[in-house]
Amino acid sequence: MDRYDTAEGDEVRVESEHGDRVVAEDLSLAVRRRPSEGWVDGVLTTSAHADVVHELFALEEPFRIRLDPAGSERPTTFEGCLFLSSSGKWTTPEGVRRR
Repeated sequence: MDRYDTAEGDEVRVESEHGDRVVAEDLSLAVRRRPSEGWVDGVLTTSAHADVVHELFALEEPFRIRLDPAGSERPTTFEGCLFLSSSGKWTTPEGVRRR
């Protein structure tokens, strides 16, 4: 799994499908990519905004994760993400879009 953290300079932004909820601070993101199987999953954690993660999970609606790593990796947007649990486990069957 690849790991990203806003405290380490990575930019991670979580947006609800309708854009009415956005979390962009104090986020840690673990990502496991399986391009041959057409999906991505991971874990999103945050200490300051845990209630927001729980609220997004309760909505049962897709969301997107915009990732701009601090290193040389290109920015990526994970579309159609769904939380599998209120602890931040997520997946996306719709794949990944590179910017």
